[in-house]
Amino acid sequence: MCNQIGYLILDFICFYLSPIKSGDLITFVAFILAIIAYRRSILDKYDSWKALLQSFLDELMAQSSWIGGIYIKNQDKEWFSPDKIVFKLSFESAVEIARRGISDSRVISKKLYRQISLFNERIVAFNQQLDYQMYNITANPILSGSLQDFLENNGLRKRAVLFPAFSLSVDNLSKSKIKIDRNMHYLAYRLYLTNDTIHNQLIGNQGQIDSLNYLYNSLYQEIFKKLEDYDKKIPFLLKKLVFISVITLLCILFLLIERYTR
Repeated sequence: MCNQIGYLILDFICFYLSPIKSGDLITFVAFILAIIAYRRSILDKYDSWKALLQSFLDELMAQSSWIGGIYIKNQDKEWFSPDKIVFKLSFESAVEIARRGISDSRVISKKLYRQISLFNERIVAFNQQLDYQMYNITANPILSGSLQDFLENNGLRKRAVLFPAFSLSVDNLSKSKIKIDRNMHYLAYRLYLTNDTIHNQLIGNQGQIDSLNYLYNSLYQEIFKKLEDYDKKIPFLLKKLVFISVITLLCILFLLIERYTR
């Protein structure tokens, strides 16, 4: 039985392959290889975008402790302090997405591209504020140390000392006849205003559409959904089973044409 099936297959192959000219076969094989190479190049592009979006999502998750928080006209005693150091944010994937621009593979929409571009701008502004903060702290280390000692002595770490009373003690420095006290007051409020900008204006909350908090939540949801449904973005004809079916159909058509049009 097996031998009979083998003979039938061999007869079928000989029946259809015998009329094929070597030149036609080489041309057809080259055509098929070109289609396969084209499909691979397109899939590589989609895989590259998928990896980039996943990297961006990972960066958002890793730095969510900063920009995931909500600030609505917050005040904090530590905002006066030279010891209140905030670390810079880094989103290399978001920068790369903006560099690539709107994708011709329909991965990045115009709306998403604008949001990512705005997000990058706010990250730059955030980091610039940190540079300014660090400059103020390190410009005069002796003054910064004196301010820190003053703040500690006036209840910086004490929960019982609330912000209104604490800020009043800082305000009173401006009335002192001692120059270093007035300089401490000036430094304390520069640091406070910088922290106010960082937290209330730049990070902000979901009510501010240009705040990092709003952009973080919006981009996280959008990127997560895109990755979840990513396979749907791949063109129908490039899907594995469909592509194999197309190649098979092309092979059958080639054999039929070579057999019956000679």
